[in-house]
Amino acid sequence: MTMTDELRKLVIKRTPGSELKKLAVSQGMQTLRTAALEKVRAGLTTLQQVMIITSNH
Repeated sequence: MTMTDELRKLVIKRTPGSELKKLAVSQGMQTLRTAALEKVRAGLTTLQQVMIITSNH
């Protein structure tokens, strides 16, 4: 995802990460877990591996 002007302004204001994430997702960003689950559906990885890698997200 490309950094938008709106996101850039919030970063400069030191906006909490949770708010940045909400805005980024609303602008089309895909979270790591969502992207990984698509890989599971495509048969490229396992659900177990996705849960291990994304457990902190």
